[in-house]
This record gives sequence, C-alpha cells and structure tokens, in this order.
Amino acid sequence: EGSAGLNSPRAGAGAGGQNQNFHPTVKPVDLLSYLIQLVTPPRGLVLDPFMGSGTTGIAATRLGHPFLGVELSSEYIAIAKSRIAQEAAQGKLL
Repeated sequence: EGSAGLNSPRAGAGAGGQNQNFHPTVKPVDLLSYLIQLVTPPRGLVLDPFMGSGTTGIAATRLGHPFLGVELSSEYIAIAKSRIAQEAAQGKLL
C-alpha cells in the first residue's frame, strides 16, 4: 500500500480481474526481452532468483527460453501465475 508501483499502467489486474499487480518495481516485458536476448544463448535457461510478478518469466517464455523463477512471497507468486496464465490465454506464449 502506498507504493509508487501502483501508479504504473503495468500494475493492472490479472486474469479474471484478480491479483492486482502491487509489486513496487514492475518492469516492461519488452525491456526484459531485450536484456535476455543480450546475454542468454539460444534456448539457454533463464534463472530469476527474485521473480516478483513474473515479468522475466513472461519475456523468457515469449522468446522460447526455458525459465526457472524463485520467489519467497506467496503474494507475488500468485501475481506471477495470474500474469503468465493471462498471457497463455491470449496466445502470446509459445
């Protein structure tokens, strides 16, 4: 509550209007896609030890990379799952 991240246009509701993304540092998928392409070999595993709301996982999966995300907060895991499910439902993931 009170986080500047809530004012981000990327902090919308997840699939079905649930799990609003209240993560304070939501990043654009395009930015993470660019960074992954910069440093990851083709089909290389993308590891995100602080997964947050799942942006890196979405970008990695869109690019055809396997992804492993680790997150301590069950609230952020719920957001990441919702965002990834929404992407899959829209056919944006491979």
